[in-house]
Amino acid sequence: MILQFWRLFGFLLMASAALYTVSAQNPEVPSEAVPIPGSPGVLRLEKKIFFSSVSQSDFPLRTPRIAAPLKSAVWSNGETKLALDVGPEIEFWLISTKAQIAGTGVVTIEFDAPALLLSELNPVAPQADGSFWLAGHLAKTVGEKLRYEPQPHKNTVGYWTQRNDKAVWSFVLDKPGKFNVAILQGCGSGQGGSVATLSISRSDGNQQSEPLKQDFEVLETGHFQNFQWKQLQPIELKEAGTFSLEVSPKEIRKNALMDIRAIQLVRLPN
Repeated sequence: MILQFWRLFGFLLMASAALYTVSAQNPEVPSEAVPIPGSPGVLRLEKKIFFSSVSQSDFPLRTPRIAAPLKSAVWSNGETKLALDVGPEIEFWLISTKAQIAGTGVVTIEFDAPALLLSELNPVAPQADGSFWLAGHLAKTVGEKLRYEPQPHKNTVGYWTQRNDKAVWSFVLDKPGKFNVAILQGCGSGQGGSVATLSISRSDGNQQSEPLKQDFEVLETGHFQNFQWKQLQPIELKEAGTFSLEVSPKEIRKNALMDIRAIQLVRLPN
């Protein structure tokens, strides 16, 4: 009787270990994750997106352009975890790996902000002091080459090589005021001296005044991802409403205009 008990106990231990191994080797996407509209096979939960049952032959994967900075992208089967490469295109990203993987696993891409599509964003609201932080991941890029690059060492609007490409941010102003304007920009060694135009105009159909425009010379910073603040002239917005802030090249003197990580509008005292 005792021998039969220990045999049964040993069998249960082996079965439990086998179940644990299977579970560890086959991680699952959280059940709360839901499909991203227009992107079959891509699931989303808060600051993460997922691909399930991914094998070597599935790469490269294609994700929609997410309006959030990238934190990490990994493939895991529960025992092995591999970092993945993210290659940003204008409207989508390609997820790839140079490593050889065996079996299937889950790809998890995590962000430092909610994993929203550009079409799901609301105009940027003012901060507590009435200022605005227009981050690169919130920009709509228009043109042939310009795009948002989400990698942690970049987190920028880049590939600015075409004269007609532009970046556009949307923000909602609750009350009129004057603002200091500064751009957190990077520009490679020997690439400085280009001229860009910053323009702000109403975008809600209730325009009452002419767009505000000013040209500025791009600051050379030694590297396109060496970001420094470029101070522009203060502006005055005389009416509340929804506005578009646009940056476009006026003259690209070398290979590229610049990279922009953020634009800040700081409300000045009345």
